[in-house]
Amino acid sequence: MISRKPAKKIIEIAEQTAQDCGCKNIPIDVDLILDLKDISLIPAPGIGDDGFCSRDFDRIYYDPLQPEVRTRFTVAHELGHCILHKDYLQQNFDLNWTDFSEWLNFLDQVDPFDERGMETQANIFASHLLIPETPLIDIAAKEMPKIRAAIERAKASGLTQKDIEERARDMLAREIAPKFEVSASAMFYRLNYSGIQFW
Repeated sequence: MISRKPAKKIIEIAEQTAQDCGCKNIPIDVDLILDLKDISLIPAPGIGDDGFCSRDFDRIYYDPLQPEVRTRFTVAHELGHCILHKDYLQQNFDLNWTDFSEWLNFLDQVDPFDERGMETQANIFASHLLIPETPLIDIAAKEMPKIRAAIERAKASGLTQKDIEERARDMLAREIAPKFEVSASAMFYRLNYSGIQFW
C-alpha cells in the first residue's frame, strides 16, 4: 500500500525540491530541476494531457501538442511521481512498461485506491512546486483590492457567500496564473490550498 503522506509533508518536499535546485524566481524553472535531477523530457505526441515516467524514472514523456501551461503542470506532476512514488513502485511491482499503452496496462495492476492516492499526491506536489506559497500570497495581495471590489459588487447581487468566494477565486486565478505560467484551472485548484482570505 502506498505511503499516506500528509499534504503538509508533500508540500514540504515540493518546496525543498525547488530550493535544492536554486529555483527562487517565478515562474519556477522546471527544466532546470529536471536537468539537476538527471531526468530527460521525451516528446510523445498524441498522448493528450497525460504524461508518464519511464520505468527507471529517468525520463518523463509528455505531449508537445498540449498548451505550454498544461505541459508544465503535467511535467511537474510526473516529477512528483518520480520523487514521491519511485520506491513504492519499484518495491511492489515488476516495472516493465516501454510505452504509453503499456503504462496504462500497468496501472490496471495498481489498486485503484493507491492509484488515486498517488495522483492526488502528485497534483499537490505539482501545484506547490509551480506555485509556492510565499510568492503566491505576495502576488495575490497586489490583486486583492480589485478582487475585493468585485466581491462588494457581487454581495449586492444576492449571491451566497460560497458562490461569491468561488467567483472571486476564479477571478484571482485568471489574473495571476500567467505570472506562474500555469493554467487558470491549475491556479484555481492551488488557491483552494492557500492561506489567502477573500473576506
